[in-house]
Amino acid sequence: MHLSKPITPLHVLKVRDYDIRLRIKKMINGVGYSAGYADYVPYALLPDGIFGEDFSRGMSFSAAGKEVSKYFHGEAIDIVFVDEPSLYPLVKRMKIKKCIYRPTDVYSEMRNSLRVNKQEVEILALADGIICTSTPVKEYLFNTYEINKECLVVENGVQIKHFLVNSTISENLISIPGIKAIYMGALDYRFDWDALEKLTRNYSEVEFIIIGPYHKLPSWTQKRRNTHFLGRIDYSELPSYTQFCDVALLLLNDDKSNEGRSPMKLYEYLASSLPVVASQTRELSRRKERGVYLYTNELQLYQAFSDALMAKGCTFDVTSKSWSGKVDEILTFCSGLTDE
Repeated sequence: MHLSKPITPLHVLKVRDYDIRLRIKKMINGVGYSAGYADYVPYALLPDGIFGEDFSRGMSFSAAGKEVSKYFHGEAIDIVFVDEPSLYPLVKRMKIKKCIYRPTDVYSEMRNSLRVNKQEVEILALADGIICTSTPVKEYLFNTYEINKECLVVENGVQIKHFLVNSTISENLISIPGIKAIYMGALDYRFDWDALEKLTRNYSEVEFIIIGPYHKLPSWTQKRRNTHFLGRIDYSELPSYTQFCDVALLLLNDDKSNEGRSPMKLYEYLASSLPVVASQTRELSRRKERGVYLYTNELQLYQAFSDALMAKGCTFDVTSKSWSGKVDEILTFCSGLTDE
């Protein structure tokens, strides 16, 4: 079973966001179960930290724990994967054979809150094992806390087949001729707007396709006719974009939270035969992937982009990055852990 970050009444204010609407729908539907795997989005009456963890989350998670128990007829769940440390009060209320803490980021740096450290101490005490999505995340945990539990690093998997199936070009791209560079993902505080500005200014012959939600665009974007912000595109439609572009972008700024990220988009790009221009982080440097051109400064950015343009049309074998193989690795790790 996988436990997702809870929904609170404040999420109603963000109901226009597709991801929020999807999570609210899952929360309303209760425990989702398919092929031996369950997913659950709990409800929390109050946001994290208000009136203290145990009080605010305890009230809501007591009901959530009963709902999960009822769904499984009071039997213990074989394995529960917890990505979110603030869920520890719910984990305490569940009958679990094995609990796996699966941090995907260095949360304390993302949220700039000491409360996260307390939450991680609590969830680590409950966990039977740890699975990190990157080496920097593992190093942070073991350098910050006293841990004597087994830990495995498994990078985020990708639905490789989804990006290999032949697609027809999106109507949004038909009217955009020439060489195309694509970015897919959130345009938030971790995005390297400066790099995008420099690329769009210095490569006026290239069309830049930007897919992802945003709240406000920088003023310079209004002056770039070669930059196309398409907003959110459904995941099912992404191959109709990636298969008709030439270069992919993974532009991350120097925010500390980027160091430990395990971006799934990297392998979605490579599966689509797109060379990737990416910011040089510790994790991406460690992987040394073929077809990925890293940069740390402006000159390296231009060189990386030029090299990627030269490599367009190449194919990259990323079948080992699919979720199917990673699930087997995760389950093998879990089976080797001793039940509490």
